[in-house]
Formats: sequence, C-alpha cells, structure tokens
Amino acid sequence: IPDKVILDPKLSESVELNTILSSSFDSLTHSIEGYVSLIKNNMMKPIAVSAIKSIIPNIKKIIDQGKSINTLEQLSITSYYSGVVQNHCSVGLAHSFAHQLGSYLSHGLSCAIFLVPVIEFNSTKSDIYDTLIEELGYKSLENFINDLKGTIKRSAITPSKDKINMIIKDKDQIIDGAMEDVTFRTNPVVAKRDDLEKIFDVTMERLLDV
Repeated sequence: IPDKVILDPKLSESVELNTILSSSFDSLTHSIEGYVSLIKNNMMKPIAVSAIKSIIPNIKKIIDQGKSINTLEQLSITSYYSGVVQNHCSVGLAHSFAHQLGSYLSHGLSCAIFLVPVIEFNSTKSDIYDTLIEELGYKSLENFINDLKGTIKRSAITPSKDKINMIIKDKDQIIDGAMEDVTFRTNPVVAKRDDLEKIFDVTMERLLDV
C-alpha cells in the first residue's frame, strides 16, 4: 500500500474509452462487494456508498457525453476510495470469477459481466443488499439491478463471441480457480460448486444472447 497516491485525471485523457469504462466497473464492483463482504467494517460502508453514488452517474456521463476532465477526475477519486474499501473488506464472487479470466478478458470487463448475476444469486439467499439499496436511494433491489444492467449494456464493452466460447470451454477450470480464490471466502453468501456453475451458466447465456 503506497504512502502517497497522485490522482491526475490528465493521465487518462488519452486512454481508450473501453479501458476507462472497464476500470470504472471494476471500481464499482469493489465498493458494492466490499459493502456486503463478510469482513464487516462500518467505517468503510459510508465510503462505499459515496463511491457508488458517484461512479454510476459518471459512467453514464462518459457514455452519453464522452470523456471530460471533470468526469475523469471524479472517477479517479472514487476509484481510489473503492480501493480503500477493497483493502479493508475484500470482495466477493464477481471478483472470484474475474480473477480467473485474465487470459481472456480485461479484469474490469470480467467484473462487469459477473456483477449482476452474483448480486442476483446472493439476494436469493440473503437480504444483505437491503441496507445498501436504501442508502443509495433506489426503490428496490430490482430497480438497482435494472440500472446496473442498463448501464453495463449501454457501455458496449461486451466480449466477442469467440472469447465467450473460449471461456465456456474452460468452465471447470475457471470454477475450480474461483473456489480457491481468497475472495470466495468473503462473499456474503456461502456458495457451493453447483451455485457457481449456475452463476457461470447464466452469465454466459446472457452474453451469447446480446
């Protein structure tokens, strides 16, 4: 962990839009999964909420209006704070899967495609998201999920069909790795292999339907 961090939005002005969006979804996943992590840290919860409230609208701004120095600055700051949340709380199953896909996709894209299916799975086993949804100002978890789905879809960072088929081919290896990943142990719901298979299958089916 560094002693000092320099957040200079000008460094990302020349970065491709796909990379910025992908990184932003990684940051968003840090805060969402950190908030509900089994490692409880009440000091981190307001930081996570503040980051989520900033990241989602700024992703939408980039999609609608393109990059601006102000939006890049806000995403730089919230990415930092999301990293603080992750360092103190760890994350969950979206990251367990994403950590296995480094040879196929960017890490942020991997987080983006697994984020909603993981939330859907966790929410069938626990009410862990209820407080988060209330603090974020959404009427329901369904509204939050729909907003995430729409934002991810509009970002147009979907992997190619060839990449998806490569991932499907290595399904067993990916699931094995996810279950061994340290983040598997901090997901708010204890998952079995069958659960991971269902999450994986749902995620791949949705990608192929795009």
